[in-house]
Amino acid sequence: MKNFLSKIKTERVYVFLILLFGMISVFVTFPLGNGDEGYHLSKSYNIFSMNHPKSMKKTVVRQLEYQAIGLDGDMKDFDVETFYIKKLKDVEKDSFRFNIAYDRNITMQIDIAHIPAAIGVMVGRVIYPSYGIMLLCSRISSLLFFALCMGAIIKKSTVGKWTLFMLFSIPCIQKLASPSYDVFSYVVFAMYSMNIFELAKLRTIKEISKQKILYTLITIILLLFCKKNYLFALAVIPFLPMFFLRILEWLDNKKMSVKIVIFVTGIIVMLVLLVGLNYYLNLFSLFKAFMKSYFNMATMGDRGKSLFSVVPTILPEIFNLLWIVSTFLIVLGENAYNWNRWFTYGGLLAYLVNWMGIFTGFYLIMGKTSDMINELDGRYLHPYMLYFVPALQRFSKRNKIKVNSTTIAALAIITVVIIYSVYLFTCFYRGFILNITATWVS
Repeated sequence: MKNFLSKIKTERVYVFLILLFGMISVFVTFPLGNGDEGYHLSKSYNIFSMNHPKSMKKTVVRQLEYQAIGLDGDMKDFDVETFYIKKLKDVEKDSFRFNIAYDRNITMQIDIAHIPAAIGVMVGRVIYPSYGIMLLCSRISSLLFFALCMGAIIKKSTVGKWTLFMLFSIPCIQKLASPSYDVFSYVVFAMYSMNIFELAKLRTIKEISKQKILYTLITIILLLFCKKNYLFALAVIPFLPMFFLRILEWLDNKKMSVKIVIFVTGIIVMLVLLVGLNYYLNLFSLFKAFMKSYFNMATMGDRGKSLFSVVPTILPEIFNLLWIVSTFLIVLGENAYNWNRWFTYGGLLAYLVNWMGIFTGFYLIMGKTSDMINELDGRYLHPYMLYFVPALQRFSKRNKIKVNSTTIAALAIITVVIIYSVYLFTCFYRGFILNITATWVS
């Protein structure tokens, strides 16, 4: 067993397990049961549609989704058999045409994030034009895109392969086999972040090759075609040593009088920004809403727990603890590195900026309320856990922490297999046996 674990390639294990459990989830997850799946199925279909048939309009498929998850009537009344075998006449008559799609949830609003799923929907239409077959094919298409792309990213990574194995398996568990644009966003975020980590190991701009500059620009541009919150990942760029250390060196060479002027100017600019933000956001009300939602035990309820619950909430908390402890040990023990201190601060700041940025967005949507806000859940924060890695690896390097590579491999594989197996069984049991919402707890 030790010989096997010492020789296996992390990316191969990752692709195998993601495809294995992902393919099972395609069939055992209740139809339209992966959050907002009706919305995403409609968006994906219409990318390659000539006539945009009524049966695939967002309102129609969304209503079907509400029936499937029990928001409109009893789930027992949802006819699964008809969902799979009934041909949609208007879909059958529809022709193929590529359309530029738009989505307000994407930074550039031009929707290319649904294309992986759209390809699957298109194949499903050819095989058999029913809701069920198109949904299955879109799930499979998204799964293949996610597994193969993430496998390639893990193979190329020098940050910690088993670390990425953990961070992009269970945290993505609900979306990796669904027609959601989250699949595309996860892949692009991982590409961008791994590239940023490589750049963080360089001290000067001169060390960057032309190919690396081009690749960096491509990943930044692709971020613009992801969900809006992934734009917050750009906050880490100013903390790259090639930029931040040069700024510190420039300041060190200045006279004390110049430093004082710069410091005072910085304080004035910050105060002006605070006044402007307060005028627009009412910062005191925002702070009260944030504290009530996550740090006041009398009002927060389960929000704090669910926000940091990486494992889906349909599973007992013990599985979340298992994932957290295993991942913590793997990150600490796999690949210690003395990251620049300021870069580790930048990574932590990016996580906080994402958290506060999304919360502020919901706060504005809710009319600047000072009450609790329920809409922000953990899936918005999970990808940004990647930015805790430099701080943990720096701590590990400073304290000479090292865990045997075979132990790390065994721990990662066992943890993911246990959680995924229990999750899939629970999904199937909740959806098809109990007839309640399969993938989350309301």
